[in-house]
Amino acid sequence: MTEERSWLSRYLAVGLMVFAGLEWFLGRVVSRTAAAPPLSGIGRTIVEALGRTGFFLFATAFLLATALLLLSAWRLYELARNEHHLDDVALAVFLGLFAILDVVQSLLTASSAVTSEGILTFSFNVFSLIAVWWLTVRFLSVGREPRMVKVAVSLAALAYSCWYCSILAGGISLGSSNIGSTDILRFGELAAVLTPVALFVAMALPHEWRVGKRWIAPVLLSLAVAAGNIADIATDSGYTGVFSIWSVGFTLWLPWPIYAVSIGLFLYAVLTCFARKVKPGGYGDANIGLGMLLILFAGYNLQLTYQHLLVVLAFALLTKVARPLRRTGKVEHPSVVVADHEKISP
Repeated sequence: MTEERSWLSRYLAVGLMVFAGLEWFLGRVVSRTAAAPPLSGIGRTIVEALGRTGFFLFATAFLLATALLLLSAWRLYELARNEHHLDDVALAVFLGLFAILDVVQSLLTASSAVTSEGILTFSFNVFSLIAVWWLTVRFLSVGREPRMVKVAVSLAALAYSCWYCSILAGGISLGSSNIGSTDILRFGELAAVLTPVALFVAMALPHEWRVGKRWIAPVLLSLAVAAGNIADIATDSGYTGVFSIWSVGFTLWLPWPIYAVSIGLFLYAVLTCFARKVKPGGYGDANIGLGMLLILFAGYNLQLTYQHLLVVLAFALLTKVARPLRRTGKVEHPSVVVADHEKISP
């Protein structure tokens, strides 16, 4: 049964990576090309058709993410119960409850049974924030990861904390104009932009950065971002901002070279993760790469329950609680490391 769940987790993870990626690319990137510049005729028809395809994939990606989080929570519960780690038992139960609450919130929102001001929405945001920091604090307490890895995870948690604080302080109103709200969101965006830099330093230095072929795609992506911003400045338009706010939720308030460098280093770190063999120990394998991709697909502007779900699942992957892309995954604990079929003493 354990081996079957391991295979199921792996298929769910691969399926989520594909469907969530297509949903993000078609629904939140390609669909925006209709406004840059405004299209008409056959071009607009094609873009709208691709956008609808991305929207169609939304439900599938949501179900895959929910199933993977529930399965990861159940696996953590079994391991923690066998090793008598009550703190991890509590975390597993909380993650399972969050997944269920996410589904309930999504159904109620879809049926217009709850408004953005409802107590359930407030509770959902609080649950999401607690899940992110519970996973983060647990990871920081392990003590075995490199310092820069912990800095990267902390920066990611800080970034989303700024988003949650802005929303919760505004009474769960996305249109709130509270004093200081914009500054909080900007600080969170800065932390989010710095996160890939920290991950790159942690995983690519001092040796991995020397792989020349791996730099091709990151450099091209950075140049594309730079070209888009330069074109916006030259033509006095804001098309790059439209793509940015819809795809990743960034307002581009920082100088554009920072974003160009950040996205290039992000892609290099992801490629490094998937280029390595999935192995025990260390940091930066396929599971971490999947977590980084899910953060990209979720974005910084968390307006949908689906995006919250991706963020929590991403943190479970980044903090090594969820390890679906391994035949025998491990859950790390400050005092012990346990595997699906064996116990390894510290």
